[in-house]
Amino acid sequence: MVRETGKILDDGMKIVCVNTKVNDGSLIAQLMQLFTQTEISEPKFPVFTKRMNYIKNSERGQAQMCELMEQYVKEEREEGKAEGKAEIIREMLKDDMSIDKIAQYANVDIKYVLKIQSNMLENEQL
Repeated sequence: MVRETGKILDDGMKIVCVNTKVNDGSLIAQLMQLFTQTEISEPKFPVFTKRMNYIKNSERGQAQMCELMEQYVKEEREEGKAEGKAEIIREMLKDDMSIDKIAQYANVDIKYVLKIQSNMLENEQL
């Protein structure tokens, strides 16, 4: 539940959202404030301080962070392509194109098209 709005997020995931702008003096607020700082030296959070300084100030830490970001971007790009392809397949199904042609044009396996079709039928989208 979002404390500020009282809204319940029910998406099947367990997510903790924290606002770095709010500083109510709690430990979590103090920790979140560290994310907004360029230089970190906080004895209350020695493990965090050590790790962030490693990431920000060492060549190897910066390289690791760059590798992680590159992997994240690659995964997001691939996910976006897959979502776009699935949307096109849904539109082709709505236009009553043949499963074979859809698979051919989308360059996917027929089973993938059938799975999307099945989901659309279950959700009354076809």
